[in-house]
Amino acid sequence: MSFNRFPLPEHLGLGPLLGSSPLASGANNDILLLEFEHRKAVLKQTRPNGTDRLESEIAILANLEGEIGPSVLWQILSEEGGEGKCLFLEHVAGEHKFELEEVDAARLGTALRCIHDTDLAKLNSSLESPSWSTYFQDRLSSQYTKAKDVAPLGQVQEMKRCLDRIHAMGLDMQQNLSDLEKTLVHTDIIPLNVIFQEDRCRIIDWELARIDFPEWDLCSAFKSFSLSAPAEEALLRSYGRALDPDRMRFVSLLHYSNVALWRFCSFYLLGENQSIKTKFLRELDEEIEWIRVSLP
Repeated sequence: MSFNRFPLPEHLGLGPLLGSSPLASGANNDILLLEFEHRKAVLKQTRPNGTDRLESEIAILANLEGEIGPSVLWQILSEEGGEGKCLFLEHVAGEHKFELEEVDAARLGTALRCIHDTDLAKLNSSLESPSWSTYFQDRLSSQYTKAKDVAPLGQVQEMKRCLDRIHAMGLDMQQNLSDLEKTLVHTDIIPLNVIFQEDRCRIIDWELARIDFPEWDLCSAFKSFSLSAPAEEALLRSYGRALDPDRMRFVSLLHYSNVALWRFCSFYLLGENQSIKTKFLRELDEEIEWIRVSLP
C-alpha cells in the first residue's frame, strides 16, 4: 500500500513518519498503523475491487464527533492513481476486553445508546437499510446455497429446517417489524472493535454500519462478550431503551444464523480454519443447536 504520495497537512501536528505496520485487512479496506513523531494514526485505504464505504464511514464518525468512534484526521476521496480512497483516523489507545465487569458493561451500554440515538438525517443517505427479508435472502439464503453441496448432510438438513422456521417467524411478525423504528447500527460489536479507556469505551471499524433494528448491536454484544448476569443487567440499564422480547429473539436468530453460515461457508466452501478444525466445527454445532432450541 502506498500512502507517501498523499501529503498530510502540517496543521495536524503529526511530524515526520517514523514507521508503519499492518493492522488488519477488512472486507473492503487495508488498514495500517502509522507512527509519526508526535502521535500515531490509522490509515484505511479502499482496495480497487472493494466496496467503497469510506464516505458513509466519514459521515458517521463526523456525527459521533470523536466521542464514541475515532476522529477523522484527513480524507482523500479522489481516485488519483487508481490506488483507492484513503481515510486517516485517530489511533484510539486503550484495552480490548473479552470478559466485562459491570462498570465496563455499563460503558458499552452507554456507547450503544449514543450510537442508536444518532440523528439519521445527518448521515449519508447511501447507508444500507435492508428489510429483514432482504437480509435473509441476500445473506442467509445465499450463504446456505453456496455451501450446502459440500457440507455434511446432517448439518445441511438441520440448517435448512432452521432457516425455514426463521423465515416463517419473520412472515408472522411482518407487520410488527415494519412498524418499528430503525437506527444507526454498527453491526459488529465484538471485542476487537471495542476499546476500553479510563472513563468510557470507543468503537472502531464502522465499515459495515447500516440503518437497522438496534437489537443487532445488542445481539452482537451478548454473543461476543462474556457477561455475568449482573454485567448484562448493567449494560441494559445504562442502555436505557425498552426492548421488545419477540424482536430481540428474532434479530438474535438472524444474527446467530449469519455467524453459523459464515462458519459453514468458510470451512466447507473456502477451506479455511483447517488448523482449528475441531474447535471451529464444535462452535458451528453449538450455534446451530442454539438456533434450533431458540425457535418458537
